[in-house]
Amino acid sequence: HDKKVSTVSLHSPSFRIATGSIDGEIKLFDARKLGKTMKSVERRQCSLGVTGAYINADGTAVVATSNDNFIRILSTSDFSKSVDIKHNNQTGRWVTNFRAVWHPVDPSIFVCGSMNRTMELGKVEAAAQPKAKAGAVRLIGTKAVSHVDVTAIPAINCFHPIERWIASGNASGYCSVWRE
Repeated sequence: HDKKVSTVSLHSPSFRIATGSIDGEIKLFDARKLGKTMKSVERRQCSLGVTGAYINADGTAVVATSNDNFIRILSTSDFSKSVDIKHNNQTGRWVTNFRAVWHPVDPSIFVCGSMNRTMELGKVEAAAQPKAKAGAVRLIGTKAVSHVDVTAIPAINCFHPIERWIASGNASGYCSVWRE
């Protein structure tokens, strides 16, 4: 990357490393092929800085959030096979940058904060699923989750690895727990 790296994600079983940078690049590396030069195996350019890039649990897809108002789901076998989801990522200076993250066990589910004071849950079908074409990524759907007591933007989110709930943090210093 030419500028600051904003995120690094490692998928140990596949030796893949995904990175995002404020230079607008999302890169995928194969750790087995790294030497003195850091040559990526896949690369995608966004028009503005990337705030997050994470590999899913089975290593088939990367979810990336960028300041050009998109969440991108990229196939790890071919970054050109992607789904671009329009999403307002303009958090301003007082809200933490949004970073879409995967469920730690289910490789098809991701979550991202929203300026609408909701969490956006998404479900995708990646190449590992039998219905998908080789290397393809398909968006199955998204859903906004909200509650009347949540008055701040849930910018930071994470899934519990076993239980069916999500924890969200916001700039007001509060943490909300969302249960099914």
